[in-house]
Amino acid sequence: MKKRNFLTEEEKKEMMGQNDNCGLARTLGIETIDLDYGYARSRLTVDSRHLNVHGLLHGAAVLALADHTAGASGTTMRRKALALQINANYLATAKIRIGETIYCEARFVREGKQIVYLEIDVWNGRTELISKATLTGMKFNESAPYKG
Repeated sequence: MKKRNFLTEEEKKEMMGQNDNCGLARTLGIETIDLDYGYARSRLTVDSRHLNVHGLLHGAAVLALADHTAGASGTTMRRKALALQINANYLATAKIRIGETIYCEARFVREGKQIVYLEIDVWNGRTELISKATLTGMKFNESAPYKG
């Protein structure tokens, strides 16, 4: 049987809801806004929880958004997977104000039998790229808790 590499609208809706129900996503306010096989897009509206002691967007908030978005794209494989490594570079000072929204896209670059490699971009609402990351993940034989 050939692998089905697309998602129905029903699968997208279910997976986005389940990704957004993750405890960290709820705590930080991360919302998945688009999903397809090997791809996810999410957003985070910045509030005081996301700032560092200098009043700037905290790098850990950016990395959490990148990691969560990569994880959301991973769920589209319909298998469990875990990150083995993530590397992020901050490309611009994150002079983001409370109430502004940052966006993230994660996409598969290579998918092997057990390993998946992703590129992740985070940008501000003015479309300035503020972080570029890569993630290497490992697939498990167990199915993810999604229908399909």
